[in-house]
Amino acid sequence: MSAQALKAASIVGDRYRVERILGQGGLGMVYLARDLTNGDMPVALKVLASRKPAEAELSTLRQEFSLLSRLRHPNLIRILDFGLIDGSHNPYLVEEYVEGQDLFDASGQWSPEQVAHAVAVLCRVLHHVHSRGVVHRDIKPANILLSGGFEQIEKLKVLDFGLAQWAQGPKDCGVGTLAYTAPEILLGQPASSKSDLYSVGVLLYQLLSRTLPFEDEDAGFLIQKQLQGRADLRQIEQLEHGPALAQTIRSLLDKDPQNRPSSAEDVVRLLSVAAGHDLFRGRSESVEAYFTAGRFVGREKELALLKERAGRARDTGRGWSIFITGESGAGKSRLMEEFRINSVLEGWRVLEAGCQRNDNRPYGPFRELLARTEHFGPDSTSSPAKDPVFRFEDMPRVAEGTALEVADTAAAGRFRDLVTRETVRRLEGKPTILMLHDFHWADEATVAVLDYLTSDIQSHPVLLCVSLRPGEVGLGPLPKLIEQSVRHLRGERLSLEPLSEVFVEELVQSVVGESRDVGDWIYKSSGGNPFFVEELLKDLVDRGLLQRGPAGWKLERDRLESLEVPASITVVLRHRMSCLSEGAKELANWLAVFNRPVPEQLLHVLVPVDRESLEKALEESMSRQIIRKVTVRGQECYEFRHALISEVIREDLPSQQQRGMHRRIGEALERQIQSNPQDLAFHFTEGRAGEKAIRYALEAAVLCKAEFASEAALKYFEYVLTHKNKLTREQICEISMEAADCYCAVGVARKAVSLLERQLRLSEEVVEPVLCAHLLMQLSHS
Repeated sequence: MSAQALKAASIVGDRYRVERILGQGGLGMVYLARDLTNGDMPVALKVLASRKPAEAELSTLRQEFSLLSRLRHPNLIRILDFGLIDGSHNPYLVEEYVEGQDLFDASGQWSPEQVAHAVAVLCRVLHHVHSRGVVHRDIKPANILLSGGFEQIEKLKVLDFGLAQWAQGPKDCGVGTLAYTAPEILLGQPASSKSDLYSVGVLLYQLLSRTLPFEDEDAGFLIQKQLQGRADLRQIEQLEHGPALAQTIRSLLDKDPQNRPSSAEDVVRLLSVAAGHDLFRGRSESVEAYFTAGRFVGREKELALLKERAGRARDTGRGWSIFITGESGAGKSRLMEEFRINSVLEGWRVLEAGCQRNDNRPYGPFRELLARTEHFGPDSTSSPAKDPVFRFEDMPRVAEGTALEVADTAAAGRFRDLVTRETVRRLEGKPTILMLHDFHWADEATVAVLDYLTSDIQSHPVLLCVSLRPGEVGLGPLPKLIEQSVRHLRGERLSLEPLSEVFVEELVQSVVGESRDVGDWIYKSSGGNPFFVEELLKDLVDRGLLQRGPAGWKLERDRLESLEVPASITVVLRHRMSCLSEGAKELANWLAVFNRPVPEQLLHVLVPVDRESLEKALEESMSRQIIRKVTVRGQECYEFRHALISEVIREDLPSQQQRGMHRRIGEALERQIQSNPQDLAFHFTEGRAGEKAIRYALEAAVLCKAEFASEAALKYFEYVLTHKNKLTREQICEISMEAADCYCAVGVARKAVSLLERQLRLSEEVVEPVLCAHLLMQLSHS
């Protein structure tokens, strides 16, 4: 088996541009690449050794990648993406790119105590990974990176966990990897947590002595030494803390796995004794991270339907739309995530975008989609597009100050048709799954483009998946669009119902290892909502009723019986937030008011704490699974793990406090070089920032109107007309006429007439004939 070699500048997955090779090993080839959809962010792209997996093996690969991508720990290299190289069976993996020395090179001048500390950090990571059922399989210095000196040891990064099974067999890999391989694996037994501990023993020996316990240039002789030889520990025994460290190594390198320490956590305990001080510090940092990797349960039928519809779209070449509906926390995102994993490993191109609450620019998900696919051409599979790059900003717009007459509905239609046609053009050339998230936040203009899109993809092998909360779309255009799509045989609705009690118990068991008693209580409390289930488990940890010890999770059943069943998910979230430190609460308040991913540098400007306190708050909030780190346009940002968390926090924040925070955010954004007028308008109007709010609201309204997003423009026009104290009569009349255009465009001409008549009466009272003439002319059009 061999990994497929990639040329510089080639494009992988319609997204990653290869720059140069970083290395080659048993797993395959590793490249430095750039994420073209995310600000050219550098990533490590690993092409695994070539093989044509059987269907059963492919299914295992999906499950493994699903689990690995959801593992969260501050010392694990994040897996960002994966898929298959076009035209081959080579799986590829995309990880965050981290520069640094491997552990062996970094530790050249370390004391034995520092080496013990480093290996203890590694074992804390392994304990977390092992508890999720994942075995690393390839522990060696090259897979442990450190940026900086020993003072950064708590931030070391472990990579390639769980991947060695997709590479060569142990006897076929290089001598360098063989030196760390446990004897039982060499004898054909499966890898286990105990075989990882053997590798840890080899690593510890190497870091202390600067040599390997067993060495030979011939792979056969090396295997024989590992199966039969004994490590010489005399040199290590002469070091400071040497006898205890040697004894730890002796137990780790035992030929019989049963005689090795029982867990990685036990190794930390042995190292603490050897070093003479506690090396468990930081071990509570990821207790709640166990809950991010629960099994996918209860949605198998829905996943099978999505897969069937995708296959039909590919086989027939006819697009189809599926509207995935369910209450907040029902599992829409998890279902789409699992579907994405299945799809990319079957060769589909998968594109994603989404709406956000208070999205300040119209056509938000389509702007995002077009920005991410700028490099696409009609046949973009392995090279950048050669056609002229299409940009949203280049599209023709109505000129500023031009009336949007009722007859110009056709112009709005042409504009939205251009958006749709360009979106479809980017989807051509390859079967594609397009996922649009949280469309219950979409405005009227965005829904109009979605309507066009559900029709236009019918002549292309595209499956469009749109998620939304049915209770939050109101009487707007989206329910009508769904109904028409179903009636015209362009799509269907897929409703996610609450999980049954059996599935809730299975979900609980996948997380904490048992479901007796707690599964029944959680089902009754959650009503089968998966997010509610996860938050309840975390809440039990916060209350001390659910604790993780050396033997696994332990539930205080007696105390559970006396615990009052929470009335709603908001009650649970409020209690979880109350358990945070003051610094973490302050951070959460700012993230909730900002209500979108926030760059860390902006948080340092906004959150009124020093840098060290903010970093602690970020670490605490991530470890408690309140927030997560994401990358947006090449910047590391932070956001809540679920929209409900921010909604609950905003409900509890006093209005006056929120206004002050909005003003601070607006001022911080204003100082940025490329600030978005619509973002500024949102925060300054929410902050009631006087003339500044009016100025940016007018600018945002003009931009929205110019893009035929009349509903969004009206939001800003109405704000200005409500806070018009410092405007002249002429300005008020002009703004009223602009707003009247928008009322007519969205089909409420009665409001336009009422607004203009009111302004006409006021103008007549102050005897302004020119304004009266303009208003009368506008009334005739309305």
